[in-house]
Amino acid sequence: MGYKLKARESVGDGIRRIVVEDIDDALQSLGDSARMEPVHEARKRVKRIRATVRLARGAFAKKAFQHENQQFREIGRGLSDIRDADVLVQTFDLIKPDLVKIPAATATTVERLIAERRDATTRAAMKTGEVERARTALKKARARASRWDLDGHGWSALAPGFERVYRDGRSRFDAAVDDPVSDNWHAWRKRVKDLMFHTRVLHGMWPSVFASWTEDLDKLGECLGQHHDLAVLRGVLLADVRGHVPAPHLRTIVAAIDARLEGAEADARKMGERLYKDSPKDVLERLHACWQTWR
Repeated sequence: MGYKLKARESVGDGIRRIVVEDIDDALQSLGDSARMEPVHEARKRVKRIRATVRLARGAFAKKAFQHENQQFREIGRGLSDIRDADVLVQTFDLIKPDLVKIPAATATTVERLIAERRDATTRAAMKTGEVERARTALKKARARASRWDLDGHGWSALAPGFERVYRDGRSRFDAAVDDPVSDNWHAWRKRVKDLMFHTRVLHGMWPSVFASWTEDLDKLGECLGQHHDLAVLRGVLLADVRGHVPAPHLRTIVAAIDARLEGAEADARKMGERLYKDSPKDVLERLHACWQTWR
């Protein structure tokens, strides 16, 4: 039925439907967990579910919200190591065009070490049953979600969650600009992705604006995601690859990563200044008016 609320659908019915559909999609992906890509898709669904739960926090009892948010966090965390290990290979491919000054043999050695790390992480996750645990937890979550008792009426059930994610994103953007360490950029990215999912759920209430907003937030999320992957690759190279390749070659690779990181940060700053220019109060007032017109 789509990842968005419908005009004539109650908030409770819509949130339950969206979450259950995403759980079903995640379970279907994990049914083919022998391959890497389906596991990634399941993890994306879990992130989307958490964003939906955060949007609807005003409709949950406090303890119920905390419980569900924690449950889905743990499910996603169990699949994250598999994703992070795999994406290092793709990220190294991204910077390879920048490495013309190092011998091909060095690049091949780095690729081999990263691939071995990915394969070992994947085998360990499969051996310890992370995927099966995620599948079991999602089945239990589906049973709960279909029975969620969601209170609140209309916009009052969604406004607190939307405002919190927008406000947190704004403050984390400021923190990343003031102290541009990788953890701050990554913390901001999480709220950017949440806000993007929120605009998708609420697309119907302001289609022309939310379509553009979603597209811009998606671009910003991709930029920040690439920044995170580059930062992780940098750390892995310095921790695990040092000693396996000549030091000057490693410095060249790290310098190429640093140049990409600086570019991603500059692009993210420009997008953040535009997307977060309005105060949370002004944004919520406009959305409330749109909601009333739509409903």
